Amino acid sequence: MGTGLGAVVGGMLLGYVAGWEPSQLGPLRIFNWQWVFIIVGIPGLLIALALFALPEPPRRGKVTKGKALPVSAVLREIHSRGGVYYPLFIGLAISSLEAGGLGAWRAPFMMRTYGWSPAQIGAWSGITFFIAFPLGVLFGTWLTEFLSKRGKDAPVRTTSANFS
Repeated sequence: MGTGLGAVVGGMLLGYVAGWEPSQLGPLRIFNWQWVFIIVGIPGLLIALALFALPEPPRRGKVTKGKALPVSAVLREIHSRGGVYYPLFIGLAISSLEAGGLGAWRAPFMMRTYGWSPAQIGAWSGITFFIAFPLGVLFGTWLTEFLSKRGKDAPVRTTSANFS
């Protein structure tokens, strides 16, 4: 939901600052679109600073005698089940590349192809996220529960779209 809200608010802010002239702040020249990052970043910095005031929660569950699991042990486990992990990792990496590329090129594509403003792109992207993400969570949960009746690897099958 944060992605959808970010698209809507970011688009609205871009529309708001569209007419601003570049600002000079000491040696820095700040353009209108850069002010959007500054505006949305300030609350994030304040929240991050407030987190230092929170105490560390007590650890629960099994801990490996106060020591972290060695990376070599993790890599051995992954390699021993490579038939599951390697295709999953490769698929997730390709999916991340595609999602990142799509996110980076969506706005310029809409602006050049359809003449949309940043505010329009933000509004429509936000609406799409607000609808698609909850549906994906609900359907993905249902599908995982459905597939779990057929085997223990339902989360992997749901993620990889391998339903057979």
